[in-house]
Amino acid sequence: MSTDEVEQGKYLFVVRFILKIDGQPHVAAVGVETTQQMTSLIEMVHMRDELARNERLRSIGEMASGLAHDLRNSLNAASMRLGLLRAKAPESLLADVDALARSISGATERVEGIQEFVKERPQEEIQQVDLKKLIGDAFEMVDFLIQKTPTARGGMIRLESTIPESLPSVRAFPNS
Repeated sequence: MSTDEVEQGKYLFVVRFILKIDGQPHVAAVGVETTQQMTSLIEMVHMRDELARNERLRSIGEMASGLAHDLRNSLNAASMRLGLLRAKAPESLLADVDALARSISGATERVEGIQEFVKERPQEEIQQVDLKKLIGDAFEMVDFLIQKTPTARGGMIRLESTIPESLPSVRAFPNS
């Protein structure tokens, strides 16, 4: 038994068997066109794959939403502490405190963008998104905070990234 694609998009289910005619063995075959059934089966496999992709996107969206919520809370706390620091800071540090406040404000806006990104949207909005740009935006979002935050031992962390040029685009909601 086999299912053969006899020409582009045309399928035939074939059963081959031995048939004796006048005592001599011959190979006989019976074929049934199964184009409609095979096409339906292929479509079902594609739909299953699409459902799995959508489920992964949904899971990633939920995770990103939780992370964005936690990050936004941390940024809000940092912003409030920075406000208190600004009130007590000498004039010579105000420019640095204001620069940090602008950075936190920008990071908060990007986190809000992530939260907007993961809100439920119609599936028609899913499109090809440049993965290199998406990763670059994510690094940019945390870069300033990492560079300006000392470690427990007083050292500094420097963020470096190498994003390959040949990253594929991925199906996702565009960041609008």
